[in-house]
Amino acid sequence: MAQPPLDIGNHLEGVQLHLQGVQDHFQGIRDEVGLIANMPAVVDVGALQQQINANQLQLVALFGQMQGQIGDLQGQIGDMQGQMGQMQNEQQILPIRLHNSTISNHAPLRYPVGIQVGPPLPATRHALIQMTGNQCQAVAVLLHLPGLPAAATVAQRREQIAEYLGVQL
Repeated sequence: MAQPPLDIGNHLEGVQLHLQGVQDHFQGIRDEVGLIANMPAVVDVGALQQQINANQLQLVALFGQMQGQIGDLQGQIGDMQGQMGQMQNEQQILPIRLHNSTISNHAPLRYPVGIQVGPPLPATRHALIQMTGNQCQAVAVLLHLPGLPAAATVAQRREQIAEYLGVQL
């Protein structure tokens, strides 16, 4: 099937109208650029590239500083979270310590929630006073107490446990 002949004259006239519109837009842009106060009259591409490179180096340096500061802040937040955890642990064990500080030698000791009560944990203040070095080490592990030096005496090991539980020796 044959296509109808194209009217080239009308088509060229439409293209010319579009080109005239584009030219008018460029003239509007030129007029607007002239209104920008800080626009240099003659653009030195080399100087402009140097300024862009200098700005980029400054941004990279600032970005590195910010990363370092963010790392410092993350470390400080981690420290604060650790301190908050310690404070919460201290707050949870405070009632247990208060109870254990006033009991008699043969009254049952209280332990923090989650600690399975039973041997090797001492049941009473009297049992705590009688513990051996090996028993003290086993109890310290169960109570998640920090390790003492290998040369620590039995009395030092008992004192560590007693202090944690609030028991008066």
